[in-house]
Amino acid sequence: MKKGLTILSLVVALLLVVYPMYAQSRFDRSATIPAPELDTGGFGNVVAGVDLDGDGRTEIYAVNNDWKDELGKDLVPRIYKYEKNDQGQWEQVWGTRLPLNFQNTWPPLAVADLDKDGKGEIVWGPVNNLAGGQQPNPPRIVVFETPGDGSDIMGIDNGDGTFSPNAQWTIVDQDNVELRPFRWFIVDIDNDGADEIVTIIRRGSPVVQVYSVDNIPDNGDGSETWTVEFAGGGDARHWDLTVLDSTIYAIAQSGDVTPITWVASGDSFRVGATQTELIPGGSWKSAVTVDLDKDGTKEILVAGWLDDAEKRVWLLQQDADTLKATEIANFSDHPEIRRLNGGAAGDIDGDGWTDYVIGTRDFDTPPNGTNAVVVVSYQGGDITDPGSYKTFVLDRNVIAPQGSQADVVFVGNVDDDPEDEVLFAGETRPFASGPPVLPISIVDMIPGNQPKITAISDVPNDQGRQVRVEWLGSEDDVAGSTGELITEYSVWRKIDPNLATKVTQIQETKKIMTIFGAEFEQVGVTKAVQNSEYALIVPTLVDKVEGSELPFLSTFIVIAHTSDPLKHFDSFPKSGFSVDNLIPTAPTNVIASEGETAEGVPFVQLTWDESPDPDFDYFQVLRGTESGFDPETAEVVGNTVDPQIIDDNVQVGATFFYRVVAFDFNGNRGEFSDEVSLLVTAIDNGKKEEAASIPKEFALYQNYPNPFNPTTQIKYDLPKDTHVKITIYNLMGQVVKTLVDEDQPAGSHTIRWDATNDFGQRVASGIYLYVLKAGDFVQSKRMTLLK
Repeated sequence: MKKGLTILSLVVALLLVVYPMYAQSRFDRSATIPAPELDTGGFGNVVAGVDLDGDGRTEIYAVNNDWKDELGKDLVPRIYKYEKNDQGQWEQVWGTRLPLNFQNTWPPLAVADLDKDGKGEIVWGPVNNLAGGQQPNPPRIVVFETPGDGSDIMGIDNGDGTFSPNAQWTIVDQDNVELRPFRWFIVDIDNDGADEIVTIIRRGSPVVQVYSVDNIPDNGDGSETWTVEFAGGGDARHWDLTVLDSTIYAIAQSGDVTPITWVASGDSFRVGATQTELIPGGSWKSAVTVDLDKDGTKEILVAGWLDDAEKRVWLLQQDADTLKATEIANFSDHPEIRRLNGGAAGDIDGDGWTDYVIGTRDFDTPPNGTNAVVVVSYQGGDITDPGSYKTFVLDRNVIAPQGSQADVVFVGNVDDDPEDEVLFAGETRPFASGPPVLPISIVDMIPGNQPKITAISDVPNDQGRQVRVEWLGSEDDVAGSTGELITEYSVWRKIDPNLATKVTQIQETKKIMTIFGAEFEQVGVTKAVQNSEYALIVPTLVDKVEGSELPFLSTFIVIAHTSDPLKHFDSFPKSGFSVDNLIPTAPTNVIASEGETAEGVPFVQLTWDESPDPDFDYFQVLRGTESGFDPETAEVVGNTVDPQIIDDNVQVGATFFYRVVAFDFNGNRGEFSDEVSLLVTAIDNGKKEEAASIPKEFALYQNYPNPFNPTTQIKYDLPKDTHVKITIYNLMGQVVKTLVDEDQPAGSHTIRWDATNDFGQRVASGIYLYVLKAGDFVQSKRMTLLK
């Protein structure tokens, strides 16, 4: 992750940014995901950094592991999907068990799109446990595909809380065959445009196998066809493989390495000569293929497994038909680590070079047990020179020190930062004792001088429009810092003119800057007080409204300032949203009275007090035919922004019951008012004649309904014949539509507006003004169009 040393202009509102140098990176265990209670064997594999369902939330997929052979617990194969919730915490959003009662250890797991239909898949290898013939031929490959509808589910919903895979395969037809895929990659090994599953077999033979499938059915009907494209490579014990272009390298426990190459001219795989003892101690799921120095030539990194004393890390380079092995690092100075096992690669420190992350195994009890994860970090330069690498322990002691193995290692990006994170898990030793199993631990980089936003969360029990921004302070925010001491932090919010205008204080101070290609405005400041963590409550652009498709995220950065106004350090952006947690006040003083229109139609008029809520949007009036009616299912009389409404759908002699409720701008509904009722009675003829007479004065009434969608009616009175013009305006004073422009006779009139402009186009939702001009009489009112 690169730091942003920012050049500030003190004489203009626009501030420009250039990105600063790196300081020494730190790492932090930012989150852990505990294994579910039934999974006493912990997690057997993890993949992450994807968004298969397309909801914008990064996903982690994990499968459990058999470790303690407990019936109904770790013996049952289960899979889980995790996403971050609105508070930034990882939570399970989907999961299921397979209809199997037995499994074994170390299942393979990968992300794919095997049928190229654009719907991502999780390819899982539940490890066969024949259970003495109770499961003679279980599926060894299962594929769960996203339905592509944005939901969290994977696979086929069984309707009982479980899900079936879209596709599955036993690999072999015979019963009671021991065949355990151990690690696999999804690649197009034969360059035919379709991906294959390339796997190493830990138990069973042949040890290298390649599978293909013609389809992953959306409905899971079993119509797919599976094919063994290759099976070979001998039957010695193998714990690792990797793929470099069209060559599979199988690594045996003995350290022998066998190449298996797809030969296009022969349309077949060719098994090459084995290089004996190339990797002392072999390797355990640690081999990765990378391009270390970005010269277009790929290399292999691998960690020695049974190399207990030296614990060496090797660089393998292709040299004609063989591999050349070079030791680039070792962990012999860590006696608490017995073996290196499990590995993955990425860029965890954001320097643009590869970091090789390796899990470890130890059998010791306290104080030497560590559950450690170590790193070999390439620094640039000659890739064969050990001096081009640095090594360090990334994390340890996730649980109380004891014998353990952190052999599940994955590197990928699971947050908003550009650098990768490390995810690791594993098992405790000995098998059946000790504290709970290792969780999934997520380790992230903490830049040196650069603050890092760790969470953006809604402020509870408020009217919305504000969040709590939390961040880790700069490394220079400490006494005795060798760098520029941090004096204060400022929080800046990305400007989005489509959502809201700038807050008043920002307009006055004009503290606006451009960074990451976008304009940001300052929304908060706090003094640096040499803390490691800070938090500030700041305003958002808009609240999240359930069910709305409108944008609701506000994006923030935090800047660490020094005493030098020309030098400060910027965090990377992070987004969050606020929620209006307070419901509107229940309407009070509701009164019902009756009346009759000029045409003799009876109506009920309801009035009540204005809403005291600053975010009030509109009232809704509900009606029932008996006391104690349920407003949740009652008839809606209408919506209105005014504290009154006319119900003209009534009959003389009937009693009607009413309740009123308020809504705010975020769609929150308040408590219902007390119930009121009215018996509608006839009005005498004298009143009818009076009501039918010509109006005595000009009048413009509130449109009804209001708010409305898609049409509303506007009523007005003319005491004499005159020229009438009724015009609709938007809040900018622009003419939207002219409804009436003609001479009209005296009397009461009504005109309808269908929310279109003078060109017949539908207008946007919002507040509009309607103006009546009748002779010298001019009056206006406002109305609200909702969509």
